[in-house]
Amino acid sequence: MSDRRWFISHAGAGRAWAEWVGWQLLDAGHEIELDYWDWGAGDNFVLKMNAALERCRLLALFSPAYFEPERFTTPEWPP
Repeated sequence: MSDRRWFISHAGAGRAWAEWVGWQLLDAGHEIELDYWDWGAGDNFVLKMNAALERCRLLALFSPAYFEPERFTTPEWPP
């Protein structure tokens, strides 16, 4: 895991904030992994997220949408 590489986790509604945080971290000399910037269409989201968590520090942007049970993020939560 890199101390200078950050994975920014967010719900779809928080995309603008996630991108803003990403730009702030980049300006401060950090590396960023953000789904919209780094992952392609058709990539397995859960696998990409797990790989990012192994190599990056986590910065989670919590919002009400992040915790909605019907969101696609529910399968990513640990049991």
